[in-house]
Amino acid sequence: MGKLKRILFSIFLLTIISFFSYLFYDRYFSDEARICNKNLFNAKSIKVGMTENEVVKIMGKPEGNKGYSYLSDNIDYETIDITFDSHGKVSNIFIPKYK
Repeated sequence: MGKLKRILFSIFLLTIISFFSYLFYDRYFSDEARICNKNLFNAKSIKVGMTENEVVKIMGKPEGNKGYSYLSDNIDYETIDITFDSHGKVSNIFIPKYK
């Protein structure tokens, strides 16, 4: 009976380790995580008053058609939001803060 308990415990432990390994990989090393990290790094270069073309050169084309939003966290799906004034210049930049 002791051997069966050890086998079941080992299976349980491997399952838990696999689950947390997947979460760690997905959060920090997946392709989506790399894009998010790149977006966060690049967004620090955006300044109020920049033109739309300057923003696209730094950030690339925005994702989707919801204006200038860039994914910044592949787990919580937070976005970096860049808004422009009526003259086509950056008026506001929102970069999520992380704990």
